[in-house]
Amino acid sequence: MNQRIKELAKQADKWSDEEFHRLFLANETPDRQKLFKTKFAELIIDEVLQVIAVSDSKCYNEWDFAERDIYVEIQKHFGVEE
Repeated sequence: MNQRIKELAKQADKWSDEEFHRLFLANETPDRQKLFKTKFAELIIDEVLQVIAVSDSKCYNEWDFAERDIYVEIQKHFGVEE
C-alpha cells in the first residue's frame, strides 16, 4: 500500500474514532466501520480531485481542458461540492 493511502487511512481512523465517541455520547448507536469507510472514501475522492485540479492548472490546449471536464464529472458522480 502506498504511503499516502496509509496516511489517509490513519486520518479516517482518527476521525471515525472521534465521531463514534461523539455519536455514542449523544445516545446514538454509530457503526464505527461504516464511519471509517465513508470518511476514507471521502478522503480518497478529495485527493483525486486535488491531483486533477493541480493538473488542470497546466492546461494549454483542448486535450488538456478535457481534464477539467473529468474533474467536474467526478465531483457530480460522488456528490462533492467545492
